[in-house]
Amino acid sequence: MVERENYDWEKLKERFVQRWGSMMPLLKHTRAELDTFIAQAQAFGINTQRQFQDFSIKLENIVAYLLRCRQMTNVEDIRHAVLTCIARPIRIAVTKELIRDNQMQQAVDGSHILPPYRTIMEYIGRELKTMSILDIEDWSKEPPKAPANAS
Repeated sequence: MVERENYDWEKLKERFVQRWGSMMPLLKHTRAELDTFIAQAQAFGINTQRQFQDFSIKLENIVAYLLRCRQMTNVEDIRHAVLTCIARPIRIAVTKELIRDNQMQQAVDGSHILPPYRTIMEYIGRELKTMSILDIEDWSKEPPKAPANAS
């Protein structure tokens, strides 16, 4: 009769590591994936509030994972890249709002220093929400078109 053995899984794991090399955790997301995601957003440009919501949800998930796995040291590393993901007219409006509200400090050489990542995301969201409200108001003010009479 075969004797039943109790295996110590920690020791077994150590033996596997000794035999086949070091344990490498499988990463769900990588920094390269984040860079690719941001590059795609920059190529297409974010124009609507819905696009920004989808973008920010995915971005937050990737960034939180990379910070937790220490693949990224600080979220502030991507603040400029995030600002360049939105369409140019929106980016200009967001930058003007940041400057108007004294969120961007001025450097000695005259250039502006970007505010923290969360502030940038908040201002982008605000601007896109304002634009969507204005679009709805413009749409509701348009007079209804009269149907074409077929004679």
